[in-house]
Amino acid sequence: MTSGQTVVQGQQLLKLESASEELKLAAARENVEVAERVFERIGELKSRGVAPDAQYDDAILQLSEARFALKEAELALERRYVVAPFSGTLGLVNLSAGAHVTTDTDIVQLEDLSSLLLDFSLPEHTDGSLQPGSSVSMSQMTSHASHTAKVVAISSGIDPQARTYWLRAAIENPKPWMKPGMSFMVTLTVKGEVYPVIPEVAILWGSREAYVLKVVQGKARRTAVTVIRRRNGNVWVDGDLADGDIVVSDGVHKVRDGHPVSVPQNQSDQPAPTSEATQ
Repeated sequence: MTSGQTVVQGQQLLKLESASEELKLAAARENVEVAERVFERIGELKSRGVAPDAQYDDAILQLSEARFALKEAELALERRYVVAPFSGTLGLVNLSAGAHVTTDTDIVQLEDLSSLLLDFSLPEHTDGSLQPGSSVSMSQMTSHASHTAKVVAISSGIDPQARTYWLRAAIENPKPWMKPGMSFMVTLTVKGEVYPVIPEVAILWGSREAYVLKVVQGKARRTAVTVIRRRNGNVWVDGDLADGDIVVSDGVHKVRDGHPVSVPQNQSDQPAPTSEATQ
């Protein structure tokens, strides 16, 4: 075998020293031949009524034991050959002729590069967004080329520390341009929850919670919110706000809960919540 060689399943890669096993195999074959001749002779005598049944039964037993020993000897010799467990490409060969080999010896790395398995994790809030058979986009970290992989397995639990779960995807690799151990970037579009988006300056903080002043029938009403996300001066919030609701954002620290609020007729410049998805 040579490094980089393509092999098929069952192909012999190397042969270990087997002089002892070959001698035992030759002896086992000879024992079978002797047992067969004895069995034939005893059988002939039994057919003429000369040999007793016990002697015939013993000949059968001796032949069975000889054949069993032959099978064991054949298997022992087969174990002295290392064959490819599957078709693939050999990596670096770590042995040379005459080297001492044990069960812990690294002989050669064999990889099936026709397809690869890609393991990646996702945050727990995306759980359920992908199923076995779903497609994900992935690209090599050093390349902008995008390729499609298929999800083949999903972990059954969530990591309690990282709050993530693992997925495994398969990707065809006919070139093969990908190699095991490479780093890849997985791109996944997941529809998130829809939350109202308001200006960040509209958020006020109480002793226990964040809140906004929503204009209801001409008066400011304190409305508790939970901040979900911030970006570019806007805030995604979870609370009793709907599309078109008006919140105070100008002079917000001068307004108190229950104070009357005058809303200009032209509200084109007035901030109002809009609903957007966050991921």
